[in-house]
Amino acid sequence: MILPVRNDRDRVVGLIGRDVLGGLRSKYLNTPTTAIYDKGRTLYRPSRATNSSGRAVVVEGAIDALAIDAAAVQAHLKIAAVSPSGTAFTAEHRVQVAAWSGWPPVLCGDGDSAGRAATGRWVTDMTLEGREAFALILPDTSDPADWLMADGLKGLRNFIVEGSPGSQQDTVRPVHAGRYLAAQLARQCPLATSLEAIARAGSNFASTPARDRFLREAVVALAEAGLGPDGWLARQLARALATSSLSAKPGFSSQCPERGIDL
Repeated sequence: MILPVRNDRDRVVGLIGRDVLGGLRSKYLNTPTTAIYDKGRTLYRPSRATNSSGRAVVVEGAIDALAIDAAAVQAHLKIAAVSPSGTAFTAEHRVQVAAWSGWPPVLCGDGDSAGRAATGRWVTDMTLEGREAFALILPDTSDPADWLMADGLKGLRNFIVEGSPGSQQDTVRPVHAGRYLAAQLARQCPLATSLEAIARAGSNFASTPARDRFLREAVVALAEAGLGPDGWLARQLARALATSSLSAKPGFSSQCPERGIDL
């Protein structure tokens, strides 16, 4: 299958080949870097993405983006799916996605370990740049196209409908970056370290509403992890944020030496 890659003027600048028969060692083959095409600067998007496109969904594979866009047309949902053709979601990619929609994007790698790690990197990078984002984690063996094949248009709504997970099926929902990152920290680091990292991450947001949403969602995740009442956690985080604001280089770098983790 051959898919065209278009630039912002809707002109074809490259091609993506997808082996659908399983006979090749690599499933995808991209146009090499040329004067008009650079994989690190160009996203595959099945439809022309504009500011009116609604929610942007970033996925690994071009077929996944195509599946989401096709399902969105059937369901009359405003979703613009894009793919970096792999797990390398670069700074230029992130700028493009942020410009295409006023909604924070949903970042969704495949459900395997590599895809989940990619989702974590994407969410962290967006946060470091002071941009809101949501993470969506699929079941272990699923990619977005598999998920839609199994669950149809009902499964498509899982990509954009936020909320607290209910039934087992509803555990696939977009999770705000604040809640997602705080949950990762809570599982791996001491509370003081987690608060410091969250505060430093929050200080990257120039928008006060975006920063407040990030911190509020982080408090929810810490409370859900059993680290304390949400009111007390909010006060502790406010103190950490006040300390972080005095730092010359705010960021999201916090080490848990006992676990060898650098977030």
